[in-house]
Amino acid sequence: RVPEGFPAGTYLRNGPNSKYGIGKEHFFDGDGMVHGMSFLPGGEVTYFNRWVEGIGYKREAEAGKKLYEGVLVNDGWGMLAAVLKNILFQSALETSGAKDTANTAIVSHAGKVLALMEAQKPTLMDLQLDAAAPSLGTKEVGYDFDGDLLGNFTAHPKVDPSTGTMCLFSYDMTSKPHLRYSEVDAKGRVAHSVGVYNLDRGVMSHDMAITETHAVLFDLPVYFDAANIFVKGEFPVQYQREAPSRLGLIERGGSEVQWFDVASGGNVFHTFNAYNCEETGQVVLHAMRSEPEKDGYIFNDYSPSYLHEWRIDPERGSVREARLGAVAGGFPRINPNF
Repeated sequence: RVPEGFPAGTYLRNGPNSKYGIGKEHFFDGDGMVHGMSFLPGGEVTYFNRWVEGIGYKREAEAGKKLYEGVLVNDGWGMLAAVLKNILFQSALETSGAKDTANTAIVSHAGKVLALMEAQKPTLMDLQLDAAAPSLGTKEVGYDFDGDLLGNFTAHPKVDPSTGTMCLFSYDMTSKPHLRYSEVDAKGRVAHSVGVYNLDRGVMSHDMAITETHAVLFDLPVYFDAANIFVKGEFPVQYQREAPSRLGLIERGGSEVQWFDVASGGNVFHTFNAYNCEETGQVVLHAMRSEPEKDGYIFNDYSPSYLHEWRIDPERGSVREARLGAVAGGFPRINPNF
């Protein structure tokens, strides 16, 4: 039963759900499906779901069968063959040979609903909140903010509740700048974008955090190395436990990233929160940190993640860090209004 006075609104979630099944690939290669629950005036609740109808989805729907090869496989030659096949036969060059699934997350900002996957530009969705029957459809694939979006778009942007600014990043595994930091203002316009040129490797950076004054970026040891394909016959992006790890701090609206060395042997997929500590001048970051025991492909064998704290001192150029508990978890959230 919905509590009396519960606010009306719609809750959306996005995740992979392949229309034509999967073969040998990872389920992360599946088509995006947005699930919604609308809480209507009077206490009624309706559920709905819709696939994100990207270019790949539409091609397969017209053919009535699976056309794209999955690329998230720990088989270097198999992955390379899938990428080339998708580019040659499915015109997947813009998404680096992967299907444009937009299957990871969804964000509402400046009156727009965007389905996200970090290897592509957003997919603009059309959400109609009719009181009787809410509807959702795909409006525009490859939404680029009127041509102002450079690079792709993280699946986990952060919206400043006080200004309405959405902070985001994108990464490029093979060429500089390997990382780009951008800001979209409250009206939905790209107001700031800067390439991060003091990063010398292509890293799989999945999340970020923001404070009132800074954004926190990651250079952690899940990174691209072509030798993984051609020498080891494995997926090119691998975890390397002993490789250097860093956190990056950039002022909101700024152009330079200040990097801080942190303990190796760990990885962060999802952040919790960050804030400015007025007493110390530190930027405090909370995130879920895992410690995989072996190097290699980590997308099938996830190690448990635990809440971790980093206290970043930009004046001294130092970081204090500590694990905060023994309860494993993932996908942490706080009230987005704070």
